[in-house]
Amino acid sequence: MFKIYDNIFDENIQEKIYKEIIDLNYLFGEKDRPDSLPTGETSLITEDLFTYQQINKFISTNEFIKNLKIYRSYVNLFLPKEDPFFHIDNKNGVTLLYYSLPNDNKWNIDEHGETQFYIKEKDEVKGIFPKKGRLILFSSNVLHRATSFRTLKRYTVAFKLI
Repeated sequence: MFKIYDNIFDENIQEKIYKEIIDLNYLFGEKDRPDSLPTGETSLITEDLFTYQQINKFISTNEFIKNLKIYRSYVNLFLPKEDPFFHIDNKNGVTLLYYSLPNDNKWNIDEHGETQFYIKEKDEVKGIFPKKGRLILFSSNVLHRATSFRTLKRYTVAFKLI
């Protein structure tokens, strides 16, 4: 499964999510795989946060995932020019990613920041750009990785469902 949703939240909600997640406390270094070095920073998204509540509303009404349970919710923060590794999230389940950028979004195609997916059947990599307010769903067993921006911090909200 692979689904892309653009602008599921209005501008005010998008900005409120962005302001909330940039103020979270982040811890350095999560390993994408057991054999990789730590990259990026993470912060948990707890049920009391506005971000959790908004994304949970989307989950509870989405025909593909409404019957799944959230087992992890957090924000990935990558600083400019970090180099994350390919990984899978789980052998079962669905991963939800939400790209959060400020209203004065300075992202452009040369800034990078896409999520790359390895399509085994075609032996190719497909990239999904981190468009402001974009949410993607994909099977957790798909090999993928974040790419960092050249000059900006990259905040991506991640929900893992099973």
